[in-house]
Amino acid sequence: GVTLGKYPHSVTIDLGKPRNLKGITCYGRQEGVNGRIKDYRVEVSADNTTWREAAHGQLADTADGQAIRFAAPAPGTRYVRFTGLSEQRGQEFASMAEITIIE
Repeated sequence: GVTLGKYPHSVTIDLGKPRNLKGITCYGRQEGVNGRIKDYRVEVSADNTTWREAAHGQLADTADGQAIRFAAPAPGTRYVRFTGLSEQRGQEFASMAEITIIE
């Protein structure tokens, strides 16, 4: 009875004030492997309207923290959008334990 949405799945984080970011660290699901994201995209914005891609790639299938370094520093970033593009096992749902910023 549950309807799943197909990828992409995204979360937008408001940092509360502009920050000078160099990347983020992502922690995969801790108590199981279901939904761990494989392909991803990270975008940044100063105003939640105009976005630019800061990084993209693949995450390993692990609960450990994985640093995603931006191609270039992102000064003045207030909003970060993390988008999961696919899941490690091809499932339609996504999970993430934690995202932290790297300044």
